[in-house]
Amino acid sequence: MKAVSVVLASDYRGIKGLAVAVKSAIENRDCPLEFFIIEREIPASEKQSLELNWRKNYPDLPIQWLPVAPNKYSHLRKWRGGDMVYARLEIDKISGLKRCIYIDIDVVVNSGLKELFETDLDGKVIGAVEEYPGKMNSGVLLIDVVRWRQEKLSEKILESCYKNGLAGDQDGF
Repeated sequence: MKAVSVVLASDYRGIKGLAVAVKSAIENRDCPLEFFIIEREIPASEKQSLELNWRKNYPDLPIQWLPVAPNKYSHLRKWRGGDMVYARLEIDKISGLKRCIYIDIDVVVNSGLKELFETDLDGKVIGAVEEYPGKMNSGVLLIDVVRWRQEKLSEKILESCYKNGLAGDQDGF
């Protein structure tokens, strides 16, 4: 089986959550995984330390660090004290990525990701859990990245956030 692509986004302030989210996915894996971490200002020494820890249980773990410019989202409304919530909108820039699971850094993975990854999106671009009518939880998303790009969702969501002054990209979805 091809590896399940997992995307996370963090800055240095979220490094502990990032460490736990990735570690929990590794420890509960039921298939090969590959990680794409959209990051801002995480020192190289910290990345190396995280990788060493994660690779204790998964020596050949593919990890790609994808930097975001320091002030890229600073002009948008902050969510819970930060603007890294918008960084997930960078998924369209990950070369070759066709489908992925996006996981927030405050998520602990308690089971394998294979079944979720193979879920039929039934023609939709995003699969998510509905928190309450009309609102989805964007902490775990199954994304058809090909369609995301075709429909230019990153641009549309950002435009909605600018236009409506939304608190975080979740409202933009």
